[in-house]
Amino acid sequence: MGTRQSPGLPDLFAFIPYEHGEKRRGAHLLAIEVKAPRGRMSPEQIEFQRQCQLADVHHIVGGLNEVIAWLIQTGRLMAEQVPYYRRPPA
Repeated sequence: MGTRQSPGLPDLFAFIPYEHGEKRRGAHLLAIEVKAPRGRMSPEQIEFQRQCQLADVHHIVGGLNEVIAWLIQTGRLMAEQVPYYRRPPA
């Protein structure tokens, strides 16, 4: 038995507030597909990721380290704010 959800939907959705410099109200949508280091996405998950890219929706595949790396890369978190072992490679 599966999870009884639509095939391809990510494990987690999050709303990330716009930066102060952005002149919009609301938030960005972030879709997170949690995968083990050697985990593979199903064809439905790959299609969902593609649709996210077309709709300008952020989509992350991986675990906590990948989410932290995205937050640092997009300027929403400073590397110094996380333990050294969670920081992405320079």
